Amino acid sequence: MLYGERIMTLFRDIANSEQQKVIIDHVNQRWGQLYNLVKQWGEDSLNKLFFGNSGGAVAILGFVGTLKFENIPCSAKISLICFTIGAVIVILTGALLYHFMNSLFLLYRKDVTSFFNNSLSLEDLNKRDEDRSPLPFYIPLLGWVSFLFLVLGLIFGGICFFAKLV
Repeated sequence: MLYGERIMTLFRDIANSEQQKVIIDHVNQRWGQLYNLVKQWGEDSLNKLFFGNSGGAVAILGFVGTLKFENIPCSAKISLICFTIGAVIVILTGALLYHFMNSLFLLYRKDVTSFFNNSLSLEDLNKRDEDRSPLPFYIPLLGWVSFLFLVLGLIFGGICFFAKLV
């Protein structure tokens, strides 16, 4: 059953149009809240991953800058590579998210135009939107991979730092 059909089934049981309006307003308000939470936390997570990875790279570069080239520990090099890869993955994730969201917007706009030109039904409009809305699996996966490189960078950076102290 399509989303629009579920709403129509629900509203057949509710005769009072004021109750229908209250329910629709409640659902829309909650969807708005959840959308804003997901958007905010997604942006915050990407920002934290980017600044964590790039900050780690800068810290390792600062540490390595005090050493002679032949004295640079292998763990510092590995740490720098991990932080750099993590930062690049975050940038890639942001670009993929932008293109995915832009595609959703452009396709929905096209479908809405078709709907208002009477060449697409409301059910088809909703079904197409539902079908293309799920986020591709690889976008959140890239965020986790970036986090993994942040952790690896911290581990190797810690090994480098503490080995230098000993």
